[in-house]
Amino acid sequence: MSILAAAVFLATISGCPMIGGGDSALLIGLETVAEGLTAPVFLTHAGDGSGRLFIVDQAGQIRIVDANGMLLEQPFLDLTSKIVALNAFFDERGVLGLAFHPNYSANGRFFVRYSAPREFSPGEPCTDPDAFVPGCHKAVLAEYAVSADNADRGDLDS
Repeated sequence: MSILAAAVFLATISGCPMIGGGDSALLIGLETVAEGLTAPVFLTHAGDGSGRLFIVDQAGQIRIVDANGMLLEQPFLDLTSKIVALNAFFDERGVLGLAFHPNYSANGRFFVRYSAPREFSPGEPCTDPDAFVPGCHKAVLAEYAVSADNADRGDLDS
């Protein structure tokens, strides 16, 4: 799967969809940012001037597109060991959000929202590994820090 980013251009190019008219017309288009992702749900930047884009992949990873437009092979943060097993057909759980601290460039702090397994009582429907039961997880909002050794890696142990 690829992630598309909407681009807004102040231009008038014939044959392209336009919004408005005259000198204030906007050209709206889509551009492929990265391919090879499982279920990209969010794209943002860190506000640190690096030119990197961070892609949240619901299946468990946060990936980086560097300033040259290349998807880095190693994830920024890999949460697959912390999230619930996802339903292959459809799921609203997984890694769902990312926010960088307003002073990220100085403090390296960022926040991730994900779905983690929860403890169950015997007999609850959540104990059936073949069943998909909504609510069989807990929502986690966790704070992490960037690695002290590598700005392209988050520290999972932070």
